[in-house]
Amino acid sequence: MNEGLYDHCPAIINWENGEYKSRRQFKYYNMWTLEPDFKENVKKSWEDEITRDRLFQVVGKMNRLKALLLKLNKEIFSDIERKANQAMEELKQCQLILQGDLRNKALIEKEIQLAKECEIWGEARNQFLRQKSRVQWLTQGETKNDPEEIAKAFIEFYKNLLGKRAGRRQHMCNKLVREGPTINQEQRDWQEQGSQENDVKVVVWAIAGDKPQGLTNMVVNFIKTARKL
Repeated sequence: MNEGLYDHCPAIINWENGEYKSRRQFKYYNMWTLEPDFKENVKKSWEDEITRDRLFQVVGKMNRLKALLLKLNKEIFSDIERKANQAMEELKQCQLILQGDLRNKALIEKEIQLAKECEIWGEARNQFLRQKSRVQWLTQGETKNDPEEIAKAFIEFYKNLLGKRAGRRQHMCNKLVREGPTINQEQRDWQEQGSQENDVKVVVWAIAGDKPQGLTNMVVNFIKTARKL
């Protein structure tokens, strides 16, 4: 392109194959914990030492664990909805055949095994769809809101919070404040002591497990699942 009157020349960049693929954000899925060897594999991955400084060790272990979970998702939990439907169809077919031969022990054992697999795949699908639905709800809900209306709502909220402008303001009467409800010494000591380990645990455990995927949700669910590792 010609530079015209400018001292810089514009340029057009064409990505290979005509498109640019951005790096996908890592998402943690609760259904991964249904894999029988999940805890053992996570424990083994985390316990393998990395001989560097502490920060590098944590980052290295997290990246290694991330690769392990992505491999687990690709090999076992990819296309989870199709696998859940397929498991249900196989169970129905087995039950249909079993109705014509009710004393067939091999078919009975196969039905029991297929029923267990169907429950696992069904639960995995339900967990996946719960997380997926919350992500879509948040994304679509945010896009439907008008940015100007959101900004206006924020401004009005803080206007009401701060009150109206006044030329002269009187200082607060401390004596009058003390006559109202105040905290006692025991409550003051409780506020100043800070959060205890058990308090943090209660808050973390209260977070719903089907929140949208992301780094925060990964950390919360990983702590819940692998707390005994």
